[in-house]
Amino acid sequence: MFLLAFRHAVIIAYLCITLGGLAFTLWRIEIPLLRTFARFSYQTMSPYQGYRTVHQDLVLEGRTATGEWETISVERYLPGRRGERFVRSGFLSFANRGDAALHAAYDRFALRVQHAEVAAGRSYATVQVYQEQWPISPDGIDALRMPPHVVRTLVGST
Repeated sequence: MFLLAFRHAVIIAYLCITLGGLAFTLWRIEIPLLRTFARFSYQTMSPYQGYRTVHQDLVLEGRTATGEWETISVERYLPGRRGERFVRSGFLSFANRGDAALHAAYDRFALRVQHAEVAAGRSYATVQVYQEQWPISPDGIDALRMPPHVVRTLVGST
């Protein structure tokens, strides 16, 4: 009997937490008693809240002592799978604080990349961070990543 009551309590708690997360997701209504748990449930629903019509990626470039620009591998500094890198490259925790905070975060990122490259034996006078965006395509992620479609924006530098 106790086990049955416990199971029912767990199911009811799960449903309340999920409904609290759904209420916050759809209507931004917070239930004070469930706030912490509902936020967790909301975060599990958040990947489905938006649909982007563009792909994006960061491009790192370093200027050598001769004045030439070299591409620096982003994978060393934003490890993970490509989709995760797309999300992480947006620096979303800083984007919510405004443009100034976002650009300052990209500048700090460029500085960290520059220091890491120097430590690895590759000295760059300047490191620049660009964000490239291009339209999605049914032919694959990089199908339209070419000059007529790519929009390249400088977002940070040392």
